[in-house]
Amino acid sequence: MITGSLQVKNGIYQAVLNLTDENGKKKQKWISTKIKTSEHRKREAQKRLNELIEEYSNKPSLAAIKEAEKTDDNKKEYNFVEYIKNWVVSAEYTYDTITYQGYKNAAERHIIPYFEIHYPDLKIEEVTGMIVQGLSDYLSSQGNLKTGGALSGKSVRNYLTVLSQVFDDAMRKQILDNNSKNPVSMVKKPKKKRFKPAFYTESQMKTLFEAVKDEPLGPMIIIAGNYGLRRSEVLGLKWDSLNFENKEFTIKHVVSRFITVVEKDDTKTENSYRTLQMTPEAEKIFVEAKRQEERNRKLFGADYVENDYIFKWDDGRPFTPDYVTRAFKKILKKYNLPEIRFHDLRHSCASLLIEKGCNLRQVMELLGHADIQTTGNVYGHLTNDNLKDVISLLSKSLF
Repeated sequence: MITGSLQVKNGIYQAVLNLTDENGKKKQKWISTKIKTSEHRKREAQKRLNELIEEYSNKPSLAAIKEAEKTDDNKKEYNFVEYIKNWVVSAEYTYDTITYQGYKNAAERHIIPYFEIHYPDLKIEEVTGMIVQGLSDYLSSQGNLKTGGALSGKSVRNYLTVLSQVFDDAMRKQILDNNSKNPVSMVKKPKKKRFKPAFYTESQMKTLFEAVKDEPLGPMIIIAGNYGLRRSEVLGLKWDSLNFENKEFTIKHVVSRFITVVEKDDTKTENSYRTLQMTPEAEKIFVEAKRQEERNRKLFGADYVENDYIFKWDDGRPFTPDYVTRAFKKILKKYNLPEIRFHDLRHSCASLLIEKGCNLRQVMELLGHADIQTTGNVYGHLTNDNLKDVISLLSKSLF
C-alpha cells in the first residue's frame, strides 16, 4: 500500500510518496504538484497527491517485475517490446530524474513504436545486430517525429545507447547469455558531426552586457557569460553558494529540465563542482540581487514565494530553464544582436579566454569539464590558430 504526504518546497506543494524497492527498502519519491502554496489551494494539492498515489499503486513495482521474470529453468521467452516497456518502469528506480526522463522519452517515442510496427512478436533472444541496424537506419533517415526526416547522428547514437542498456539489463538477469554479444555493439552507427559552437567576439559580448543590464534576465546573463556557466548552473545559484568574505562562489546546485523541471543539490560531474573568484562586477550583481529580494519580500508580503535561489521573478518564483531560453532569444532580437543559444555564452567565454592566452587546462577548470579531452574536442581548433600565430612570430625572430 503506497502512502504519501504533502510537503512545501520553494513555495510549491510537493507530493512525497513512500515507495518500496525490490529489496524491501523504503524510499521516498518527491513529485512537484506545480501548485503554489496557499491555504485555498491545499485541497487541490491533496487531490493531486491522491491521484499520484493511485497512479503509482497501479504501477508494477520492481519486486513485481522481478517476480514475473523468475522461471525454474530460466528459459522463459520474453516478448521484446514488452521487455522494453518493463525496463522503462524499473529504470525509474535506477537513474537520476533527468537521465530517466531522457531514456523514457527515447524508448516510448522512438524505440518501442518502431518494434511494435515492424517486429510485434519478436522475442528478446531473437534480436540480432541486423535487426537493430534496421532501427538505426530508420532513425537516420526518417526518425524525426516533427518533420519525418532524418535525426542527427548524435540523437541516433543516444537512442542506441538506451537500447544497449536494455540488453545489458537482460544479461544481468541471465535472460540472455552473459557471454553473448550485445546486438547494439554490432551496429554501424552514424557518425557524429563535429560540433562547431557559435561565439560572440569580445566587442559583441560587451554590447550584449550593456544592452541587457536593465532586463530582468540581465544580471543572470552577465554572470553566465562572464564565467562560462551552464544554464542549469546559473539557475541553480543559491545564497549558500556565495562567500562574500572570501570573494568567491561555488557551483553546487543545478536546475535542469527535460520533461519536468528538476532541482538538484548536485552537479553534472565531480569536476562541475567548482569554486570561482567573485569579481567586483559579480559581487555588485549579487549584492544588488539580495537588496532586490528584500525589497520584493516586503512588497509582495504573504504572496512572496520563499526560496534560496538568487535569480528569480520579483514575486520570488525562480526562473525556469524554458523561460530563460525563450527570453534570451527575444532579447537578442530586441537589440539586433546575432542569434546564439544561451549555452553559446559559455562557448564565447571560453573562446575569449583562449584568445587572451589561457591554455586548455585553465579553460577546463573554469568550465568544469570532466577532462581536458572534452575541452580540446570543442576548443582545440582555437588553440591551433593561436599556435599558428606563435610559430609565425618565432619564424620572424629566427630567420
